[in-house]
Parts: sequence; C-alpha cells; structure tokens
Amino acid sequence: MCKTILIDRGQTDCDKFGFKDLLRATYAAVQLVPDGKATSSESQAALRQLAENLDASILGISKLRQAEGLASHGKDAYFASLEGVQAEFAARAADALVAFLYKSHRRYSGTAPVRLLEYQDNPKLNDYIDSNNETVAIFDLQYRPSEVLFSTDKQAYLDLLANYEEEMAAESEEAE
Repeated sequence: MCKTILIDRGQTDCDKFGFKDLLRATYAAVQLVPDGKATSSESQAALRQLAENLDASILGISKLRQAEGLASHGKDAYFASLEGVQAEFAARAADALVAFLYKSHRRYSGTAPVRLLEYQDNPKLNDYIDSNNETVAIFDLQYRPSEVLFSTDKQAYLDLLANYEEEMAAESEEAE
C-alpha cells in the first residue's frame, strides 16, 4: 500500500526503499488531518507518531507471516500453524494502518502532485453523464454510461470532467 500511495503522489523510485524508509516516505507524503483544522499541527504530529509507532507491529506481522503463513519458509505440509485468533489479531493490526493511510491519501490532498482518478471521485459528473445518455445494454446486462466511459476512454472522461468543472464554475459566477 505504501508503494501505491507514493506512486499516486508521483514518487517512482519506491522499489529502492527498505522497509523503514518506505514507511517514513509514506508518512511524510500523506496528510493525516484535514486542512484548516484548529489543532492541525498537533493532530498531525500525534497521528504521525501513532502511525510511526506501528512500524514495529508491521515488522512483527511480516515476521509472523514468514514464520507461520501458508508460504512460510522451511515448514512441511503438516506444520501446525497458529490459531485463528492470532491470525485475526495480525490481520486487524495491518488493516487498521493500511486503511488509515489509504483513506487519508485519498481524502486529503497533502503534497500530492499526482493522484489516480477513481470512478467514485466525481458523482456529480457521473450523474450528469448518466442523465444525458442511454443505459448501455449488452444482452441482459445494464451499465451506467459514466462507468463505461470511465473504463473504456479515461481521456475522454477527463476532458468531460474539465469542461464540466469549467461550466459549473461559470454558472456559479453567474449566480453571484
């Protein structure tokens, strides 16, 4: 997930990073609290400290996976692995950090020079496209025109998005 976040933010040399450097670069790139929050710098520091202190947990999860996972090193097929409660603990710990970092990455711009576009990022544009075009039918399957456009011709979707945003800005100015 760290590599995904860093690549989304324009950093292409992620494969050169070791474990700690990869996490450190991700923490530095992701804005952890929204802009304009009164305690932004304090909250940012506290959340960064919390995330950074999970480094040891992530390293432990990695070692646990190597020792106990399905593809663990040097174990025979009849090796008795840990019970479900330990696996759930490890999975939830990893999920908590990954979900927090990815959601923060998607929600707050931070220092992102690049950001991958996801379909659900523009619901108003999607509704506009859908309301002005027929549903796409292939046999008994029905597809939203906005999803089809997004999936098949992203550049055309981006062009529509740019024009749509310009039109909305112009309409907003006229209303004032």
